Amino acid sequence: MEKSERPIDPERPHATAVPAIPSAPHTGAASARHPIPPEEWPQPEEDDFSKYERPRLTTRLVAFTSDVMVLGISAYAMYGAYENILRKIMPHWTICVLLFIVVFFVYSVLFEASPLRGTPGKRLMGYVVVDTKGKRLSFWRVVARNLLRPVSFVTGGFMMMLFSPDGQMLHDKIVGAIAEGLPPER
Repeated sequence: MEKSERPIDPERPHATAVPAIPSAPHTGAASARHPIPPEEWPQPEEDDFSKYERPRLTTRLVAFTSDVMVLGISAYAMYGAYENILRKIMPHWTICVLLFIVVFFVYSVLFEASPLRGTPGKRLMGYVVVDTKGKRLSFWRVVARNLLRPVSFVTGGFMMMLFSPDGQMLHDKIVGAIAEGLPPER
């Protein structure tokens, strides 16, 4: 038998010898597993979010409110589960507010850093949070954006979106994020 042929499987005597496919080194050239070089592989389409409508202040407010309602109920349920322990530490309303802040922060960071690029409320209202090039934000930029969000509300930085050409609030401007509309369903 030649070196270029595979041995016949002893458990399958009816199988015939098949010439082996020479493998190429993985340097970008075609290989036995992938006959097409990686640089020629089809690439997923990148959406140019700039061609879609940016959300208005009211749209962002409705998205925020829907997320707050879902998480407010969750925080109150968590408080109910640990009520006896937590009441000894601090008053009822303080615990609920602190739980809500922590849960909302984690919720926002996880959803905005994920491939979804936005919380369920944002997706429901038809927009995502991306960087100025339309790409997903890095985890640390999402963390910074959400840590700065209270600053935006306390200082009135949310009103910046009314005058910003990109519709950015203060916390968006600082981290280089934009709220972009989603493409219509295909």
